[in-house]
Amino acid sequence: MSQLSWAVALRYSLYFSCLIVCGFHQLVGSEAHLNQIIKELEYQDRGGRYAEGVKPRPVSGDDIDLISVLVDYKEASNQLPDQMKISFYLPQSSDVNIVVRELDFRLYYWLDRVMPPKATWRVGEQNEFVWSTSTVLRRLDETMDVYSLGVVVRLGRAAPAAVEDVAPAILYHTKQPTAVGGYLFTMKTNDDARLSCSIYREGNPEPLATQTFRRILGGRPFTVPWNAVGAQESRYRFVCTGFLLDTNQPLEQSVRFYHRQRVK
Repeated sequence: MSQLSWAVALRYSLYFSCLIVCGFHQLVGSEAHLNQIIKELEYQDRGGRYAEGVKPRPVSGDDIDLISVLVDYKEASNQLPDQMKISFYLPQSSDVNIVVRELDFRLYYWLDRVMPPKATWRVGEQNEFVWSTSTVLRRLDETMDVYSLGVVVRLGRAAPAAVEDVAPAILYHTKQPTAVGGYLFTMKTNDDARLSCSIYREGNPEPLATQTFRRILGGRPFTVPWNAVGAQESRYRFVCTGFLLDTNQPLEQSVRFYHRQRVK
């Protein structure tokens, strides 16, 4: 999406959000106010600890993109919480690059450049990042489903790649689970595709689970779950292979991660 079309879409989104929340009479003659809101919500540094806001959809040259790797856990909430939290286990010393984004772009929300709460992220422990929803999320949509957001915690590098090392994240607002029962891997392909996705434990050539997708719609996110109940604590690989249906262009995405059943 171009910079101009993105700006127009954002303006209309904010306009109708304000119309619902504030009432029509408060918007009449408030062009300058709306421009100020847009400026405040634009992607920018938020106090040196992270960057957050709305920005154009990223343009990727890859035929398959990893959007999110989450622990399969949803915390009930009747409204957008005051704070959102991310928790992840760091198995070894590594650079940590966190990206929070919508699974399917609607409001163009993006958060990254996260700094650890102290000097460094803690190795061999559960780490946590907390941010307020009042700065951006609540002003974009007070009724937003927090699980329309995805999280990727990349280890060792910031840029997407065909082979990724990640720390699966727990997305929550009040209480995280005590154990990890499964994972959600969310990706998208640029065009319609056929894929087969499998889970492997490190050192084992036989897959623990495999799912085949005969047609995945291009440009739309799709999620592959893995039930990890009973899985040994170890390193694992999530591997998707296939091809684009129109061109037969081969596709492959590999995600390496450490499974630890207990959270604390």
